[in-house]
Amino acid sequence: MKLASWIYLMPFLFVYTPILRIGWTYEFLSTVLSCLIALVSWGAAIEGYLIRKTTFFERACLFISAFGLLHYGWVTDLIGVCLLVLVIILQLVVGKEKVVLQAG
Repeated sequence: MKLASWIYLMPFLFVYTPILRIGWTYEFLSTVLSCLIALVSWGAAIEGYLIRKTTFFERACLFISAFGLLHYGWVTDLIGVCLLVLVIILQLVVGKEKVVLQAG
């Protein structure tokens, strides 16, 4: 049910993005790519798990990332991708620190 919430956002993509334009243009391909990345951010934010369990800050960043990627424009796409990469780095670094602390 949580992951199916993405379906409610799909009509807005057809209205507010150039996804319905005819042909394989740069705009179409960039919109599809940003929507796929937004789907990863959205799913991780809704479920609360990406690489490991997310914190409140990471979840907030993932929601902002998903909405930024869904909004048409390269600036918001860049912000969305940067936030997703930030969360992935935080999850990898904090995950390694926990392993080192448990082993030591």
